Amino acid sequence: MGKPESQRQYQVRMRENAKDALGCALGTARARLVKLIIFGLLDALGRTACFRCSEPMTSATISIDHVIPWLHAENAQELYFDVSNIDFSHVVCNSNAARRAKPQEHGGGESGRRNCPCDLCKARKAEYMSGYRS
Repeated sequence: MGKPESQRQYQVRMRENAKDALGCALGTARARLVKLIIFGLLDALGRTACFRCSEPMTSATISIDHVIPWLHAENAQELYFDVSNIDFSHVVCNSNAARRAKPQEHGGGESGRRNCPCDLCKARKAEYMSGYRS
């Protein structure tokens, strides 16, 4: 008789069996299934328009989107898990919004403080330039 299979060996074998049966890793398959379920529910509710651009989404293009960005917030955990802060958007729209939401540090311009990308400097520059436009 052979040595009994350890818990770890069993888990590895089961993951390999699942991968063979599903054609991808179990975690990937689970994520795809959840995405299909969410899209099916949204479709049944007539809510397949992207939160950001209002164009129709498909099960391949949908993503969970946080209305208020959570990553750099003081209450990140609260915002991340707040279901009322969730909507749905295209993966591309969500990614573009996340890139724009990243706060910029003061003084990060190409030549020291000149061309600083922080929100405060942008607002001051806009105010300064408005005097030239009027």
